Amino acid sequence: MIAANQIHSVSGQIVAGAMVLNYGTGSQVINNQINGGWDPVAMTDIGADDGIIVSDEAGLNISGNTITNAWDAGIEWTGNLNGAIIQDNTISNVRIGIGGWYYSNVSGSQFIANTVSQAETMFYQARTYCLRPAGWDLKHLMPADYGRAMEQ
Repeated sequence: MIAANQIHSVSGQIVAGAMVLNYGTGSQVINNQINGGWDPVAMTDIGADDGIIVSDEAGLNISGNTITNAWDAGIEWTGNLNGAIIQDNTISNVRIGIGGWYYSNVSGSQFIANTVSQAETMFYQARTYCLRPAGWDLKHLMPADYGRAMEQ
């Protein structure tokens, strides 16, 4: 469980995310205050790309967090997000509030009572193919990977 922390990204640097979770089961991210350090007025991509990044999580609970100043998404995931609850988060000063990318799947997940303000898009999920390097993740082969996987 990650709870009740105050996290602020170092300004003047570029970081992937203020908080990153990968391949977990039953993870909880609750009541944290996350400031990505992005200046929405300057519109430079300095600070945290995303507030919270998750990949291939099962039974994830992201609730009651305040996420501000991320130059991409407040909460972003790739891969399978099975049975997740993303609830009661307050997200502001981001380009995308909540978003999923690449081979994203939200099977059995719930998005409940999240508040997004000062964002270009509140919610965005894109399932895209062949837009990442082949072999990026051999656990989830995509069309761009088939040639490389056959060579190995």
